[in-house]
Amino acid sequence: MNNKMAKTNLGEKLRVGDYSLIAEMTGYALSTVWQQLNNERTLTNKVKRAALKVIKSREKLLNQK
Repeated sequence: MNNKMAKTNLGEKLRVGDYSLIAEMTGYALSTVWQQLNNERTLTNKVKRAALKVIKSREKLLNQK
């Protein structure tokens, strides 16, 4: 999966509170995480992995109900 495709897919699946959670997980500032996930900065692997982890966790919780 290339970075442009990843950013598009991640942005569609993230919710408002997810950005702050990803910032806590990665150690980046909230604004930096937001900029990376909204194509204003280069998406780092650390943020990408954290975002995927948050999305997978939510999907897993929703599928259990």
